[in-house]
Amino acid sequence: MTQTQTVMHGILLRAARHARRSQSVLLTSAAGLLAAVSLSGQTWLWHGHADLGVNYQNGVWELHIHHGSLGKFEPEEVVLSVDVIAASNTVPTGAVWSFLGSAGSPVWILPQNHDPNLLFLGLGAEELGTGVFTGDQVMLTLESVQGPGQFALYETDPFGTPQLFMNSGDGVDGNDRIPLTAGQHRHAHWAFTAPGSYQLSFVASGTLAAGGGFLASAPVAFRFEVAPVPEPGLAALLSVGAALWFWLRNRAAAGPDNGRCLGTQGSVTRLHPIQSAGIQIGPRPTCMEGPL
Repeated sequence: MTQTQTVMHGILLRAARHARRSQSVLLTSAAGLLAAVSLSGQTWLWHGHADLGVNYQNGVWELHIHHGSLGKFEPEEVVLSVDVIAASNTVPTGAVWSFLGSAGSPVWILPQNHDPNLLFLGLGAEELGTGVFTGDQVMLTLESVQGPGQFALYETDPFGTPQLFMNSGDGVDGNDRIPLTAGQHRHAHWAFTAPGSYQLSFVASGTLAAGGGFLASAPVAFRFEVAPVPEPGLAALLSVGAALWFWLRNRAAAGPDNGRCLGTQGSVTRLHPIQSAGIQIGPRPTCMEGPL
């Protein structure tokens, strides 16, 4: 991404946050990537770093999604999207990959490593306090899978060998689980064997420290969609353009020069970072609060 695109990404990201508050369509990258779309009260996440987070506080389990740019979502507020084109793979040869299906068959994967064309989805217990559970560890267990295909969660080591944690292909039971450590997060491959809509339900559990006993949450469902990325239509672009216009107008009316304004003082021209990045801006002074 060029310097100009990076700056514009920052501007549009602020507009996206504003759009999220008004349930508008979110367009967050000048490079053309649709990071998220809000449809029918749910936000579809397509790109960026997100975690399925597990927390336990004041006697209550909490499972949610946290997106690095767009913030926190309750499970019912978000759709975790798998681009049917960018995530398309085929099952490798070798018996160790048989949990994904027969060699050469199609499979759609959100990968363990960052791919800018896909949602980078991890699992985290970063909000979970240390000393609450024995060994500072909790389990996230797959409770059920509803969808047109099978689901698997696995990691690969530096040599490419898979370590399987969850696999609905051989039935779902208590062995379909992954450990999470308080204050940390991890990444894995999320694999789906067919396009379409999936509902994955998870249970968080752990043993309280100091003999407090075993605790488990109720099942919590998350929606995944293996589908094409929607094209931003005219309504989407107008929504984002309006959000950006209101943001710029509000910043311009925010008050006197705070050191981040276009204009001149004496013989020195003071440039906002977006002007120094090479974007042409008209001569009208504009004040903009806060860093990009």
